[in-house]
Amino acid sequence: SPILPIDQQQPLVTLSQDPEHKAKLNQYVSTLTEQAKTKILKQQGHYKERYDRHRTNPNHKIG
Repeated sequence: SPILPIDQQQPLVTLSQDPEHKAKLNQYVSTLTEQAKTKILKQQGHYKERYDRHRTNPNHKIG
């Protein structure tokens, strides 16, 4: 029979957890984190090259 919202229900709902799913999810997040770090470092290198290419050397006079 259908359960209605006003019907008494169990206060605790249990969900089965797959330990393999958690391991896969952790591995996936770790992989994404490493990829992000690699891309950030690569882009920082590109920004530095571009900045250095268009930068003029300062000419300071002493005295």
